[in-house]
Formats: sequence, C-alpha cells, structure tokens
Amino acid sequence: MLFPSIQQAQIPHGARVLLRASLNVPVQGGEVTGAFRLQQTARTIKLLKEKGARITVIGHLGRKGESLAPVHRALSQITPLTFIPALVGEMAYKARKNIEPGEALLLENTRTDPRETENDDLFVEEVAAQTDIFVFDDFSAAHREHASTVGLINELPSYAGILFYEEVTAVLRLTERLEKPAVAIISGAKCETKIPLIEQLLESYETVFVGGVIANAILKQRGFQIGASKVDGTPIAENILNSRNVITPHDVIATKKDFSETRMIPLQEMQPDEIIVDVGSKTLKAMQHHFENAKTILLNGPLGWCEKGFCTQTTEISGLVANTQAYSFVGGGETVALLEQHDLLDDWRFISTGGGSLLTYLAEGTLPVIEAFKKKIKRPKSVPVAQ
Repeated sequence: MLFPSIQQAQIPHGARVLLRASLNVPVQGGEVTGAFRLQQTARTIKLLKEKGARITVIGHLGRKGESLAPVHRALSQITPLTFIPALVGEMAYKARKNIEPGEALLLENTRTDPRETENDDLFVEEVAAQTDIFVFDDFSAAHREHASTVGLINELPSYAGILFYEEVTAVLRLTERLEKPAVAIISGAKCETKIPLIEQLLESYETVFVGGVIANAILKQRGFQIGASKVDGTPIAENILNSRNVITPHDVIATKKDFSETRMIPLQEMQPDEIIVDVGSKTLKAMQHHFENAKTILLNGPLGWCEKGFCTQTTEISGLVANTQAYSFVGGGETVALLEQHDLLDDWRFISTGGGSLLTYLAEGTLPVIEAFKKKIKRPKSVPVAQ
C-alpha cells in the first residue's frame, strides 16, 4: 500500500492526534438520518482511544458550513466525545490543550472557514498546531485539495485511518485487481461525472448497465422515444453510443408529468407526455442473467427517481446481488443511504462511503490525497509528543 496505516503505527501514549473523519452525513430537521459513515469512521476514533491518544476530530458537513452539532449528537452515541463549536481560535486552543489521554473532542465544521477550501497555508498551520500526528480517514473527501486533506498531510506526520485504508484497498479490486467477468450498474442524474467513468469502465468491464438521466441521454441519442423525460445536455461519446457492452433499459416505469398515471411498458410504447422514472422488470431479468457469471459487480447510483419514491428496482438489485458469489461493491451517498434505509447493506461485500471521490478514482486511477501520501514515502521513524 502507498501509505502507512494507523493500525500498524506505534502511537506514544498521550500523543496529540488530529483526525480528519468522515462526517458528511444526511441531516434532516436537525438530526442525522443515516449514520453509516459515522459508524465506519468511529472505528478509528475507538482505536486511537485504546492507544491513549489525545484526539481532536475534524471534518465537514454540507457545502455551506452547517454546524456539526447534529453530527456530534449522533457520533457521541457510537463513541463518547466532546463538541467544541469552534475550529480555530482561543476556545478551540484551550479545549485541545486540556484533552486527556484516551479522550476525544470534535471541532466545528472545517468549511465554516473559507480558507479550508482554498488550502490556505496559514490556516493549515493554525489547525495543525498542538498536533503530533495527522490521521486521514475520510475517503469521501479524498478528491478535494483542501487544507484539512492534502494540506495537513503535507504539514504533519500522517497515517491512513481504518476506513480510508479499507476504501482504497477495496477500490483496487475494481481496478488493478479486477476479477472478470465484471458488471457495472451506473446511474444517476449527472452525466458530466458519469460519462467519463463509463468510458473508463468499458476498457475492462464486460457489461455496463446504465439508468437514470444517463440512460435517458443515451437512449435519445440512439434514436429511442423517451417522452418528456429529463435529459442532460452533456455530449455522449461515440464509443459509448455504439458499444454493445453499454446496456440501456429494455422496459421502463413511466408516468405522466403530474404523476397521475404510472405504468410499466416496453420502451417503444413511451408517449410524448410521459417521463421515465425507473427501469422495468425485464431489464432487471437481463441484469440477473449477467450477474450469474459475474465475479465483480459494481453499483453506483439509484436506477429510479428515488426522491419521488421510485426506488423499488434499485432495492430489488440488492437482493439479486446477494444471491451471487461475486465481489459486490456499492458506492455513492444517495445509493448507500437508500440501501441503509431499507436495511439492505448486508447484501453487499463492500459499501463505500465515497461519492465524488469514488468516481474520480475509478475514472483517473488516483486521488489528490493518495498523491499527497505518495510524497511521504518513508514512514515516520519517531513521533515527537507535544507538551
């Protein structure tokens, strides 16, 4: 592996550890509605407590600098820690100074300070103060060149947390260590992020099923009637349009634009005033046929318009995958949240916390955080302990 793991590190008792954790979870009405990421990253917090570290946890929530107070309430139910509603400054400094070995505190959202996304050197120094070791455990943010990602790795002796190490190890089974035949199901609404991914997958995956707005765009450019369905204007590459390995829905669940009438129909029966909201049962049977011989199955993105309640076929896929012997991998925040909501996570061999980071890795083969770790070729031989 390209970076040292905190599990093998010799952490002196009382060492001050700064942990970038995976905290960007769904919050509604002031409460966390999906705690999967917190459960996974909490393993690193617990390990550091066992090693007697003085732990400061940082991370982000949302894009607008929302408070981490709801996250603290949910995370503290998994492992106790104190919340400090500040990131830098006197309040944060005093709280970090007074941490006892085996204790942890959570600072406020890193994105409350605009210098975070700018990867500002002075901000990195402020956050890195009172720190002996930095642990990165947020795969979902590994595609960001921010202060609390690559900035701190460059500044401090750094290790991979349990979750991040496992994520990178798992994603290698989708790329460098891929077992074939391999099947990918790629869906969602953002063609601009998924089209490059599909192009990359076609180089090594025998079958790529597509759904959602991506499928709409491909179907339309292939000359099929998609009615009034949403279409992304992103150009579709000719190699995708002409590939027999890219499989679009055979049948669909269609509804009127006012959702007054819903039916499952062959694609050819789509009417101009209907929209596609999910794939049909024949499409699922086609997927099942490919699953039977697959050694690797990747799912990224729900097949249906889940915000409107059309998520049945995506959950059905989970059951089909559970009956295979394949290495099954599911990623994408919305997809994982849906499976968590329906108690289907156990159907998959690996559940990724990554969204954009997963897409970036699969398309480009690396991430900014991985590149930052590469620069630290030698494992730190000794760690000075701050007083």
